[in-house]
Amino acid sequence: MHAVVAPDGLTATAAVPHDCVVVVDEAATPSGRALARAAAVLEREPSVGTVFIDVDGKTREGVQPGARWLREAAARGTDTVGARCAVLRRATFEAAGQQGLGTRRGELSLWLRAAALADVAHVAEPLPLTQLSSAASPSAHRATGAVGQITELHERARAFHELFEGFAPLRGEPRLRTATYRALAHSIRSRAWVAAYEGDSVEASLCLHLARDVNRWRRQRLP
Repeated sequence: MHAVVAPDGLTATAAVPHDCVVVVDEAATPSGRALARAAAVLEREPSVGTVFIDVDGKTREGVQPGARWLREAAARGTDTVGARCAVLRRATFEAAGQQGLGTRRGELSLWLRAAALADVAHVAEPLPLTQLSSAASPSAHRATGAVGQITELHERARAFHELFEGFAPLRGEPRLRTATYRALAHSIRSRAWVAAYEGDSVEASLCLHLARDVNRWRRQRLP
């Protein structure tokens, strides 16, 4: 399952303001209370454009600069620092665009572009996990197995490449671009070392080739 724009009925039931957009996993059922809390953060914090609703109890609530969130997403993956249930400021959502939303790449692109435009916040889903769809948990979506992990790394790398090479607001951020690509390359190389230790020479080789691509992107000069 992948994140999609929530139906109007859900946002109306939760009394989410019209200047907010709810994006949820296709199988997720966030509580009205969590949606209202996320919308309240957007109203209270003008610098925030995205509020993720945490369903695994591991994310610390609060506001995070968008640039720092991007660096962590490069190093750890968006499923670790984000979620597939979020409330976005409508202006942020429209500026980021929803190209491909409903696919894994489109979902990644939305989160990355939104973080490039504004800060990110997290709130906790107050209901017990047993009352939530298991598909709403980020852990349910994380890649498993060698093929899944290299696919996730490849999609993450391509999403960041599209962000930095094609998204106008970030063309003037060379330091963030460099730091993010370095974090991404380090994450990929780390996976290569693990694969090599486990005796998977194919995955190790694929990861090293991908890391070289990322470093090549980092060294390229933007026009």
